[in-house]
Amino acid sequence: MKFLNPVVSLLVITIWITPLQAQDPAILTSISSPLDDHHYLLLDASDWTTAETLANSWGGNLVAVADQAEMDFISDNFSNYGGSARRLWLGLNDIAVEGVFEWSNGEPLIYSNWNAGEPNNSNNEDMGHTLEASPYLWNDINEATNTVATYGVLELEPCGLTAPDTLVATSTGPDITLDFTNNGPYTDTFQIWRDGVFYQDIADPAATSWTDNNLCQGVYNYLIVVSDGACFDFTDRVEVPHGFEIYGSLDTPLAIPNSTPTGVTSVINITDNYTIQDIDIEVHITHTWTREVGIDLTHPSATMVTLKQYIAGSPSDVNHIHTIFDDQGIPFDEDQIPLNIRMQPQGPGTLADFAGFPIDGNWRLIAADYSGGEFGDLEAWAIHHRSGPPCQLTPPINFTAATSGNEVTLSWDLNGNNFTSIDVYRDGQLAETLPGGDQQWTDVLPGGPASYQYQLRCWDDSVTPCCVIDGNAIWALINAIDLVWAAEGSNGQIDSALAIADALVLNGLAPAMMTDILGCDCLLDTPTLERVWVATGTYPDHHCLNTAEGQLLADLIANGIDVYIEGGDVWGFCGQTALANYDGIGLGVVDGDDSLLDLIGGSYATLDLTGMDAAYNQDQAASDWTDRLVTADPLTPDLAGASSGSIWVQSGIGYSTGNFYETDDPFGEVIAQSWEFGGYSGEQGILMGLYLTALGASSGPPPELFRRGDVNVDGGVNIADAIRLLNALFVPGSPQPDCYDSADVNDDGGNNVADAVYLLNALFVPGSDNPPAPGALECGVDPTDDAFDCALYLACP
Repeated sequence: MKFLNPVVSLLVITIWITPLQAQDPAILTSISSPLDDHHYLLLDASDWTTAETLANSWGGNLVAVADQAEMDFISDNFSNYGGSARRLWLGLNDIAVEGVFEWSNGEPLIYSNWNAGEPNNSNNEDMGHTLEASPYLWNDINEATNTVATYGVLELEPCGLTAPDTLVATSTGPDITLDFTNNGPYTDTFQIWRDGVFYQDIADPAATSWTDNNLCQGVYNYLIVVSDGACFDFTDRVEVPHGFEIYGSLDTPLAIPNSTPTGVTSVINITDNYTIQDIDIEVHITHTWTREVGIDLTHPSATMVTLKQYIAGSPSDVNHIHTIFDDQGIPFDEDQIPLNIRMQPQGPGTLADFAGFPIDGNWRLIAADYSGGEFGDLEAWAIHHRSGPPCQLTPPINFTAATSGNEVTLSWDLNGNNFTSIDVYRDGQLAETLPGGDQQWTDVLPGGPASYQYQLRCWDDSVTPCCVIDGNAIWALINAIDLVWAAEGSNGQIDSALAIADALVLNGLAPAMMTDILGCDCLLDTPTLERVWVATGTYPDHHCLNTAEGQLLADLIANGIDVYIEGGDVWGFCGQTALANYDGIGLGVVDGDDSLLDLIGGSYATLDLTGMDAAYNQDQAASDWTDRLVTADPLTPDLAGASSGSIWVQSGIGYSTGNFYETDDPFGEVIAQSWEFGGYSGEQGILMGLYLTALGASSGPPPELFRRGDVNVDGGVNIADAIRLLNALFVPGSPQPDCYDSADVNDDGGNNVADAVYLLNALFVPGSDNPPAPGALECGVDPTDDAFDCALYLACP
């Protein structure tokens, strides 16, 4: 049995999440350090340059970590902010001098916390960030190719101005009032920021209070920003539940005992005394296999409602629960339970069963693990009680997207609601506000292959406080030929989905990317789509296909769409789906172990990987679970034909790790491998070109790029290269060149002492010829038709 160490995170109560502000990232939280007089801001996701530029505009920088105590403060407050594991941008960079990392505030790097093998400057990586999982080690990355949401941590030092303090927020009726001590007056900037973005100026520089009027039900976050010229200061963030009372657990986190139906009980004691109108329950659980978990809620009167059942054999494979159970939420869906959305209890019972009861007493939430060897923790939970008239909103239903060229037409059913307005969000940003009775909207988009995510936010202003509810998010796909499904998690060492996308770009293609393939009911109706690339990851940062996902992949293959699928556990550990009838993999796949360190390329049908042997960089080093594949028996083949064969084997034991299914017409071809493309240490662009050729794509392998004379493949040409070549020629046991084209310094089609002499003359004898094209300084292709290749030259971008 496999085990996953849970990541402990704090519960932050939210009603809905502020949309991502990609160009001008919102402030997620603001906090003063107890270690010194510095102030820190956590920004929403952005690239490194955007975060640093915004920090500079406020007189600060991305954080410069001085010691372990400061690193612990950053990790404790920001790495799991909001119950989500987050990558964090640091001020660390080597923009000025490659390989010399420094802080963006000019301070030298003294303390460091690098991950093993980092920084490695792979793909010209100049920016430093923390990883999401404890102990939050550092990594370098290229912000331009980073597809994992990364959040800037800004640090501001005192500059002579003090923001208001003793900030107290009060919710009364439809309004929220902030009271504070004015340490000004503030004659320059005196601003209220709400939910992370600028909201309103305070006109009176000596003001000690401010009121936000006529607000809808929700949880609001405020901070005050002041400045005097270039000197800025910020208050800590204050969170205000409005139209709600919120009662949070104080005895959590609690370990959930494994395979124990009695579970663990957490108690919230409420001393307020009034009659329940409308309650919601927020639950945050980390667990290695949440389908084994059941959750029950008991009122002090012993009335019980089941929030989530344990159902043996459930196909769900998520390892996190962060859900607000709400009778007006979406229907219960176990696959969406980690997504911090509002969802109806599974039952038996509904939360309306508690209406009319007194709220005071001991409420009990029981979280139980009913099966297997998995484990986890009840991190926190909370009771939300709406103090105004109950919200009667339900989400829109039948939300669909239809594409035509560069247009996406959204349609939905109002589900019996009388909304006053509907906001349409595209990729987390407000795209349009519509009248409440509208049921269709068309989005005209720029050209080019792309995927977009849409969500509806629906309002009812007829009650006080007013109500708002979010619908399901869906995806739309336009003009896409290649789609990369990034199903893997973000806590491993390899971002394979990004590597696949980068390799497609190197081959002249423009892939679209998605994180939820079921969110777009459009793949079978996208006429341009030719190939789907699926990255499911490596345990525990993996994804097991559920029934609907497996059926969709099978339907794509049946409709002539080629499918590439990778993952350490797709066949030997995860449950099988309809895809098993179309992937060319047979019975008897072994779950495997972490012995895959080197790959040996083979050949089957039109896919010849001979000579593509390379070392493999594991996603989960020293604990990398790799399925040992078995090709389908041609006597009992899968449904798309009998031609299937191995294309990769492990060096050593020799078990198969890759398979090519050359299907019959009209089916799509299938490449299946049990390791991550991003871990391949050879030329990924060339490997992708070979895959594309086998799948019938018009693009072939990209040209091999190298620098002539760079024998040791370090990106430069100097005397070390001549020594490496001479050792390879004359010292037994010395490593041979990785790129024989680079070692062929005089470009005569051979490797011998003449090449070393040519290189030494070029370096040290004035007037000598420089190495022939592409030369020693620039990357390029070999203009000479010879027997050499450069498949393992990795020093060109």
